[in-house]
Amino acid sequence: MSLKRIPFLLIPVCMICAAGLFIACGKSSSGPKNAPTPSVLTAVASANEVALSWTRCPDEDFFSYTLYRSYVAGIAGDTLSAEKLGILTLPDVLSFNDYTLEQTTAYYALRTTNAAGLSVWSNEEVVVLGGYIVAWGENDDGQCDVSYPNNGFTAVAAGWDHSLGLRNDGSIAAWGGERIRSVRRPLAQQRFHRSRGGK
Repeated sequence: MSLKRIPFLLIPVCMICAAGLFIACGKSSSGPKNAPTPSVLTAVASANEVALSWTRCPDEDFFSYTLYRSYVAGIAGDTLSAEKLGILTLPDVLSFNDYTLEQTTAYYALRTTNAAGLSVWSNEEVVVLGGYIVAWGENDDGQCDVSYPNNGFTAVAAGWDHSLGLRNDGSIAAWGGERIRSVRRPLAQQRFHRSRGGK
């Protein structure tokens, strides 16, 4: 490779980073080495509000979190269709409550930016106010017959022949096949919270 080709290869990369268009889901060997650590976003809907929280960015060069809301999926690819709910400059501010929804379904994403202006996106979360579940498909074991009352759900997991729903009060509803005791519920006084699997 001659020296004349090196500036040609480096200029587009520098222009992308300088324009703030670097988008990633985490640190990558093909991207800038100083990209911030992405946060994991969680959204829990109730009847008329959404409680958002995220993991803390541990980087020393943290600059800000920018929280976005849209009524269409794909915020990271189309920020013009999204509304900025806030720019938060303290690394320990890890939650936000959204009371200003105009539609029942909303999408959220968090952009973490460092002091160099590089940024990464969190996962995108979708919520449905009212928290009801719509189920369709094979129903041989009642796995689409949502438990009554069908409201107040904040998360759902659909299995092959059964389904589970987490309600906003922390209780779990289960319906569908009983062959391997998959819908036996825990004691009524136990309460659970939504979480994500990890390493």
